Amino acid sequence: MKKRNFSIGQKLKRAKTAEAKKVTAIEWVQNWQQEHEKLVQMLERSIQTNDYDLVCRATGQLKAVGKKRFDALPRVLEQLTTNPDEKKGADNNGNQKSL
Repeated sequence: MKKRNFSIGQKLKRAKTAEAKKVTAIEWVQNWQQEHEKLVQMLERSIQTNDYDLVCRATGQLKAVGKKRFDALPRVLEQLTTNPDEKKGADNNGNQKSL
């Protein structure tokens, strides 16, 4: 059975505590780094072997990964800095705000 991949936003929403969100974000950054390093190695290998097709593929994938992650980064930071009580309409003391 194929494992379902959730977006970083979905994973952060499922994380209930600040610590769980932190762990989720750190894993996301580590995956980003691993993917980036793999693509850079592919690019280096393609240059060493003069494989123009592989250069094109590696460059395209590197651009796509960078765009995807950089697009998600502001939302990740917002999820990490948003107090869960603020979303529910509570004030800083945890009391419900009146409308």
